[in-house]
Amino acid sequence: MSLEEMNQYQLSLITSIQQERAKLEDKMKDADLEAMIAKANLYHNKLLNIKREMRTLTERSEALKKRALKLQEEKQKEALEYELERDKELQLEKQLSPVKPSTSTSTSSS
Repeated sequence: MSLEEMNQYQLSLITSIQQERAKLEDKMKDADLEAMIAKANLYHNKLLNIKREMRTLTERSEALKKRALKLQEEKQKEALEYELERDKELQLEKQLSPVKPSTSTSTSSS
C-alpha cells in the first residue's frame, strides 16, 4: 500500500467515523427529546390531578361555607326564639305577680 492510498483510506475512515458520530449524536438527541416528552406527559398528568383535587376542594369548601351559614342562621333563630320566650315569661311573671297592698299612712294603734 502506498502512502497516498493509506491517506485515502484514512480519510475514508475519518469520514465514516464522523458519519457514525453524527448518527450517534442524532440518536442521543432523539433519546433526550423522548425523555423530555415523557417528562412533559408526567407533569401534564400531575397538573390534571392537581386541577381535579383543587376542584374537589373548592366544592367541599363551598359546601362547608353553605353549611356554616345555615348553622349560623339556625343559631340566630334559636337565640331570637329564646329571647322571645324569655320576654314572654317575664311579661307573664309581671302579670301574675301579687299586687302589694298599698300601705296607708294613717295607722291606728290601740
